[in-house]
Amino acid sequence: MKTRLKRATLHDIAAIAGVSAQTVSRVANDQEGVSDETRKRIKHIMDELNYRPNIAARVLNNQRTFLLEVVLVDVGYMGEIGDTIAEMAKTMKEAGYNILFTIITAAELEQTLKESAARMIDGFILLAPRLKFTDDEIVQLSQGIPFVRMSNQLGTALPSVTYDFRLGTQTLMAYLVGLGHRHIAEISGPLDQLNALARHEEWEKFLISQQLPLGPSIPAKYGMQPGYEAALELIKRGEPFTALFAGNDDLALGALRAFSEKGIRVPEDVSVIGFDDARHAAFIRPSLTTIRLDLVALGRIAAKYLIELIEDATLTPHQRVLTPELIVRESTAPARKRLE
Repeated sequence: MKTRLKRATLHDIAAIAGVSAQTVSRVANDQEGVSDETRKRIKHIMDELNYRPNIAARVLNNQRTFLLEVVLVDVGYMGEIGDTIAEMAKTMKEAGYNILFTIITAAELEQTLKESAARMIDGFILLAPRLKFTDDEIVQLSQGIPFVRMSNQLGTALPSVTYDFRLGTQTLMAYLVGLGHRHIAEISGPLDQLNALARHEEWEKFLISQQLPLGPSIPAKYGMQPGYEAALELIKRGEPFTALFAGNDDLALGALRAFSEKGIRVPEDVSVIGFDDARHAAFIRPSLTTIRLDLVALGRIAAKYLIELIEDATLTPHQRVLTPELIVRESTAPARKRLE
């Protein structure tokens, strides 16, 4: 076929295929009532003419835009979250949806969701690690649009998907105590983030429940440099500890560098444990014991859940909680002596 300068229409396809425009419309909208042979022939002609269905007509026919939005609120540290977002986008695309990504501050959330409603999006995913709005406030802001919140606190009535960060902290603390550690320091993540705060609170709660001393704790921004600086501060304080719980793997990696510079051996003198199981965790030396969060699965589950809410109006909104996993590597060992 010759190259066309004019955009092909549904009627052009019908004329070439020798079928009615209604039949072409059924194929374009993946509706039944067309034989496999005819459907294949029409799709071939569509590809040849680079035909794209009229989006406005599709919206009118289906009362849906097949457009989803991912709203990221005050997400300063991305870390491994890129894998989550990539899997989310892939899952949405495979289900026939297009995706918008919006990066905003909490102050912009209300206006953003009003604009989302005006665009007639079918649903959105909210990733807001610092957002402390109540469930009722978020529902009101949602403009009646189906949504899923990611990594929300446990116990919410909102449709959400999260890991049980408290269980992950309990698991790693029980493991360290089982190795004989009684003086466990912490470099937490930024405590204005819900997940970092949950990990810190569970570290503290666990030590109290075991009648163990609260080791020194320093909050830090996520990242290797903050972890390095926080570990140097811990050493400078001189408070004894035989194990260190880092709020994520980048913080742990920074701490490993600081300990190495100061001649503190890991795990012989101090055990180090991280959180997340980032890509580098298995390849540094010593390889890092950590709590694994499958962030690819997190993105996939969140996207599928949102699509379920959109396509099944009878589905009751609820929270889906994933279970973290302890991964034991070289950076932890039985306690031998206290760091003086």
